[in-house]
Amino acid sequence: ATPLSLSINDVTVTEGNSRNSSGQLLVTRSGNLTSSTQLRYTVLGDSASNRTDYTLSNGTINFQPQETVKPITFQIKGDTISEAQENFRVRISSNNAVITKDIGNVTINDNDISQISINDISIREGNRGTTNAGMTISLSNPSQERITLDYRLIPQTARVNEDFRGIGGRITINPGQTRVPLNVPIIADTKKEPNETLGVQLTRVTGNVNSRIQRNQGTIRIIDDDTTPRVGFSTTNIRVREGNSGVNNLSIPVTLSNTSQETVLINYRTVNSSAIANQDYRPASGTLRFNNGETSKNITVGILGDLAVEPDETLRLELFSPRNATLGTSRANVTILNDDRPSRNLGNVRTNLTAPETQIIPMVSEFEGKDFGSLGIMG
Repeated sequence: ATPLSLSINDVTVTEGNSRNSSGQLLVTRSGNLTSSTQLRYTVLGDSASNRTDYTLSNGTINFQPQETVKPITFQIKGDTISEAQENFRVRISSNNAVITKDIGNVTINDNDISQISINDISIREGNRGTTNAGMTISLSNPSQERITLDYRLIPQTARVNEDFRGIGGRITINPGQTRVPLNVPIIADTKKEPNETLGVQLTRVTGNVNSRIQRNQGTIRIIDDDTTPRVGFSTTNIRVREGNSGVNNLSIPVTLSNTSQETVLINYRTVNSSAIANQDYRPASGTLRFNNGETSKNITVGILGDLAVEPDETLRLELFSPRNATLGTSRANVTILNDDRPSRNLGNVRTNLTAPETQIIPMVSEFEGKDFGSLGIMG
């Protein structure tokens, strides 16, 4: 007669999300089936944990005559944790049968995919130091294994080491976490500029085969919180000596209250008061241009020197029609100081006599007709 033999199969099951589900290993008997047979089975375990991932206790199976197949039923515990494939094993033994395959393997496939995404944020720039832009990396399901994410920073209108620091890095998500921060340092300044952006891109995920990057790029919007600069004269009363000849160039400063990334334009012109254009000064007009980072410019006015004795004279400088700035002190007065003195000779009269002079005048007396010569009168 054919000897009695026993074997156990292998099986693969899918975990599920919440409720328990049943699975079975099958023990097959073949050969001489005329008598009953008893066997024992023992749970060996493996990467799956009994009572956490499945439920099965050691036990026995009894075959009646002519029976060929008996099940070993176990329970699979469902969850929403993203985890790797797991397994456990069951061994059969019997004293009255040949065991042709004594170990059955149960493979548990996880059906939970951990979707990874990164958000968008807006942050105020600030005026000093750095401020962390705290982005959030989210997982749709917690992972049973540690996940590692690589990321890189992508300059858009924001520039590295001017508006933010760093080029990228690596983030670790520990088992059980569903939210982790990703901080990007934002550099503060007092420069007026448009709002700026940079991208944060997730590039690679490792550590869990069931993890997937769903949204791989977030955007940081840096909101400029600096005031619009004011443009104007830093001093409103300027005094300058006229000079005796030629042109004496006078520089009048115009300043911005704070730097601006935008180009600032301001128009200017000279206006007569008591000073007359092309007689006392050379008229000036035009547009000052403040480029990125500049806060001071000069208007040059040519003062015309002469030798004429005249009162001090004034002219006015005006600023108007600013672009990308507000108008501050828009007028400044320039006083041209007369530095000429009156001449020391007035006609034929000398004003500063250095010695007594003798004035000769004719004399007439009662001795008329007698010659006394001339009389000298000392003045």
